Amino acid sequence: MALPALVQDARNTAIAQTAIAGFVGGANPPRFKENYPPGGLHPALVVSNSYLLLLGREEARCRGESGPLFNAGIFSSAVHRYVGPSSKGGTAVFRHRAIVLSVLCLVFSGVRSVSAVVQYTVTDLGTLGGPWSYAYGINASGQVVGWSDMTSSSPYSPYAFLYSNGTMTNLGTVPNGGGTQANGINDSGQIVGQTTGGNGNGFLYSNGVMTLVNTPAGYSSSQPTAINDSGQIAGFFYKGNNPWNTPERAFLYSNGTMQDLGTLPSGGSSYATGVNANGQVVGGSGNGYFAHAFLYSAGTMTDLGTISAKFDGSSATGINASGQVVGYCDVAEGYYQHAFLYSNGTMADLGTFGGLGSQALGINSSGQVVGWAEINGGYKDAFLDSNGTMTDLNSLIDPASGWILGSANAINDSGQIAGCGYVGGNDHAFLLTPIPEPSTLALLLAGVVGVLALAWRRV
Repeated sequence: MALPALVQDARNTAIAQTAIAGFVGGANPPRFKENYPPGGLHPALVVSNSYLLLLGREEARCRGESGPLFNAGIFSSAVHRYVGPSSKGGTAVFRHRAIVLSVLCLVFSGVRSVSAVVQYTVTDLGTLGGPWSYAYGINASGQVVGWSDMTSSSPYSPYAFLYSNGTMTNLGTVPNGGGTQANGINDSGQIVGQTTGGNGNGFLYSNGVMTLVNTPAGYSSSQPTAINDSGQIAGFFYKGNNPWNTPERAFLYSNGTMQDLGTLPSGGSSYATGVNANGQVVGGSGNGYFAHAFLYSAGTMTDLGTISAKFDGSSATGINASGQVVGYCDVAEGYYQHAFLYSNGTMADLGTFGGLGSQALGINSSGQVVGWAEINGGYKDAFLDSNGTMTDLNSLIDPASGWILGSANAINDSGQIAGCGYVGGNDHAFLLTPIPEPSTLALLLAGVVGVLALAWRRV
């Protein structure tokens, strides 16, 4: 699953070219660029999203268009192009500047390979003893929650877990509760989720104790989905004999009081999936599959609408402190959905990687969005959308890691991402941690530029 060497060489070559242009031109500092626009330094070389690890395939794949690939001769050709005759002696200028450029190319290639291709470390959260695990929530400390099987053979036993400081802990269950699943965690380490036995009931796990969330009269069970740092819990109630019935009412539990949030004017049912620090709640409301995403704030439920008036369905999955909302919306017949970001009254379609569908599942205070998106062939890859650019997270990890990241489900304000992917033949929960800029390499670069620039001027 290694990145094809030719593509890697091409990407490093592009950076070397950028470094040369900035250094020789003198007007602009060296810069890194992922994509070269038409008319750029070498328009024949266009490498975009250089590789994607395809779900369920044991191979790397290149995506994008690339023209003729340049070999090491680029360095001398660049020198000839940018370094002209000199009154101080062309031969000396060529020799000294060629040395400077060669060193810069090596340094920049090193920076690119360390910090631009591999931008995240991947931590396998393991399991509780069974083959699978899935992560759904993360807090500011990088603690992750989800569920995992305890046995490696049928009947499987899923239980909620907390992953903290390198250890996955089974949160247990309540009497007659059966299995459990954790959905969210706040910065105090309080966790919410639901049991899977019987009718299914919501729980709050705090200070090592799991307690049930009260279900009001007229409903059979509850499912808490999110909790904020004030301890407010969002979720929904069910009617019926099992937890797989259609949700009936969204709720917000705050200061010991359970509040039914009602529905949009269209009626039907409602469900809540996220709550932010201000107590604003998001989810969906409507009849069956034709629900609309909503934002509940200061006692009012607002319909967030849809991307296209032609297709009437949307659902919100998360909200940040600024009130930006993410989710997914119908865009085509057959219930094909696209991820959306709702901000300042506008719902933006985040698109896909060339496939039919996508869903946005989490957002942090910086507006970075995570979720999954289909590529050609129907495979689903985890994505990060930042400043309007959707990037396949598989292109930002070490291709030799063995991972295929299928879905990114939550992101904290430090940029750590929790989700699930495929590794070693099974689905496992993962934690992605951003790799900081290599300060040592940066200092080396500064020293090289300073010393060689001085030599340059003395020629």
